[in-house]
Amino acid sequence: MLQITPQLRKSIRISKALDVYRTRQHKADNEKSRTAKLRKLSDRRFSELVDDVARIMKQGDTTPFSFEGACRHGVRSSLCLDGWPWLDADICAAEVIAAALNKIGAMRPTWWQGQPEYADTDTSRGFCAHRRCGRPIPTDRGIRNGKPVKYCCDECGSTAAEEMRRREGRRVSMAEWLALCAARSSEKERQRSRNCDQCGEFMLTRDPKDRYCSRGCFHIAQRKYEQRTCENAACGMMFTPKNSGRGKVTRYCSKACAAACRIQARPALSCLTCGTIFYPDFPSDKRRYCSPAHNPYASKAARAATFVDAPPLAPTEIEPIVSPFRCDKA
Repeated sequence: MLQITPQLRKSIRISKALDVYRTRQHKADNEKSRTAKLRKLSDRRFSELVDDVARIMKQGDTTPFSFEGACRHGVRSSLCLDGWPWLDADICAAEVIAAALNKIGAMRPTWWQGQPEYADTDTSRGFCAHRRCGRPIPTDRGIRNGKPVKYCCDECGSTAAEEMRRREGRRVSMAEWLALCAARSSEKERQRSRNCDQCGEFMLTRDPKDRYCSRGCFHIAQRKYEQRTCENAACGMMFTPKNSGRGKVTRYCSKACAAACRIQARPALSCLTCGTIFYPDFPSDKRRYCSPAHNPYASKAARAATFVDAPPLAPTEIEPIVSPFRCDKA
């Protein structure tokens, strides 16, 4: 009669796990080629589903993975009812579940952590839990820290612990590893924390090169000119000047103030033709005539265009000229 020992059970379990792993890997390779053609959720709906699933999975009593299957089934079925193909809905549901678990900070255990040898309870039925030993545990080993021992001697226990650390990539104990993680997190937070260069408010940056807490502070810091007072004496408002071209900076807060100051700065000129006092459009204008109609050097078209509104250049009535010669005499 064939006797099933703990070593044989362990070998069978490992071989089955390897077969399942190869099958899943083969399916993943086949589905990877179809990833580009799969349907995707919009960012808004994806975030809403992640929030709802995370809220449900937080209510798990023993572990956050308690409602994983029900949540995945619910998301997949709702997408299928919306007309999605089953494969696209299943992959999208898996992405939603993974994002929700990541949001609540749940860490999925490895395959080795799910084996009886990793558990704290004695499931080897009186045999040593070390995979290369398997001898019966002596009765004098008793119980340590309220838990039954899993190894026949201290050497098997230390060897199994070293193999476990090597398999999981840990070179220290769990307490030391958690202390290192906490120190690493505090150091990252210290590197990310700084004060805004513009307003001085405390902030946590994603990139150590960030210097401002918001876009508003960034735009204020990028200004080249400080605020100044409008040069219009009737205004006096504070404004941020701009570059008006050719290296010059605006002096007035608005076009109305600029026009008012321009009008005040215009000099009074006298027309050389009629003597009328007039003001030019710009202070730099040095005209000598009040209009093109009074300018003898202007073109005929310009004079004709303004002749109606311009004052006359000659008297309205012309006196007759008396001559001693008459044309009616022979």
